[in-house]
Amino acid sequence: MKKVIVILVVMLLGVSLFSFFSYHIVPPEEEGFQFNFLKIGYSSGEYEIFTSPLTLLSGAIGGGFRYHFNEKSVLNNYLIFQTPIFHFYIFNDFQPVDENFYFYSLLSEYQRNDRINKFSINSNLQFITAGFIFTSKNTQDFFHANAILGRGSVDLGYYLTEDRKLFFNAETGSVFNLYINNKNTDNDILSSMFSFLQEDSFYVFLRGGLRFYYDNYNVEVGYRLPLINGILQLMSNPNDYLYHYYNYLENFFDIDVILRMPFLTTNYYIAVNYTINF
Repeated sequence: MKKVIVILVVMLLGVSLFSFFSYHIVPPEEEGFQFNFLKIGYSSGEYEIFTSPLTLLSGAIGGGFRYHFNEKSVLNNYLIFQTPIFHFYIFNDFQPVDENFYFYSLLSEYQRNDRINKFSINSNLQFITAGFIFTSKNTQDFFHANAILGRGSVDLGYYLTEDRKLFFNAETGSVFNLYINNKNTDNDILSSMFSFLQEDSFYVFLRGGLRFYYDNYNVEVGYRLPLINGILQLMSNPNDYLYHYYNYLENFFDIDVILRMPFLTTNYYIAVNYTINF
């Protein structure tokens, strides 16, 4: 069971890589079939259907659908289904195992970017359905958890120049619904873990500062402040992983973290955000 929990945490971190808020709208692909290292798919100009070869390397099947309403707004949909073969074979020295687990996630996201003179407003709205299934042939264990959650973010900005912008960002999220089907009391630890996810999920997170834009990345120098701490903060921007992890230990487990790394785990920070057209 410990192996299952470790794998579950790793997969949740993997999902966060697909769900963190981005304020860069991926431009429409040219009409026709697309083949590259990041994705394989077809584009009509307005809509695009694709899959990613990178997900196969982690034992998952993934794909997406993107629809451009116009140059300012887009609807993104991503689906990931994690197969058990890859991970369990590694943990069991590539020998057949009787325990299987499955993980699935469906993300729907609406992005809109507007600019009026020197002012900008970038908004994101996400709805995610994610589930985890564990089965065992020997003990007849069966565990299934499914969560529906929503997240939103608004980024307000004022351009000092074309490559420098003052910004203020507000982000929030919560688990709306949680379904658990547990047919074995030995899996109570999983039930408790997912129940905790719903009870302590709501969070509100603020940040502000100065953003410098370059060709395919930008650098942020700013200050971040959690108004309400919740476990969904761990699905935030990768630049905030360590910061949220430290705050999670302090707020939920009453662990006094003595060592703080400047700019990484402190309220003031420096972050680099890369632009990837995926």
